Amino acid sequence: QAALALEAETEHIRSTLLASISHDLRTPLAVMTGASSSLAEGGERLSPADRTALAQSIYDQARDMSEQVAKILQMTRLETGAIALERDWAAIPEIAGSVLARLSERLAGHRLVVDVPADLPLMRVDATLIEQALANLVENAARHTPVGTVVRVRAQRLDNELVVSVEDFGP
Repeated sequence: QAALALEAETEHIRSTLLASISHDLRTPLAVMTGASSSLAEGGERLSPADRTALAQSIYDQARDMSEQVAKILQMTRLETGAIALERDWAAIPEIAGSVLARLSERLAGHRLVVDVPADLPLMRVDATLIEQALANLVENAARHTPVGTVVRVRAQRLDNELVVSVEDFGP
């Protein structure tokens, strides 16, 4: 019964993940389709600024979609064991700082609260994968919360564990 329950829960998680991925890919595709259709069907009637805005929108959405596909492919490779973990000693404050610097433009409209003490111990992790996971969470918080919403990145020691979280206070 435990095995059946685990299998059912795994299938539920996969279905939820697939629905989420489907939504995350359809949204930029719809924007690209609409913007490119506007350019193709009536671009000559649009002002240069409007044409530029539509082209920029297509570019931004295509870049976002490409990042999503790359994440899906990497997640699949990790799940199948095609990616080997490369653990080394890393500082979580440095990883968080790198992520936040890279995503500063996306976070510009939010109130960012960083609660990551500089004196946290080094951790033996695959820094690249931790950075990607943290970036995914921060991007989701920025993307799915209204402008002006607080996004908090926090790291804290709890007993013998280091807990890193991304919290948002949107709907």
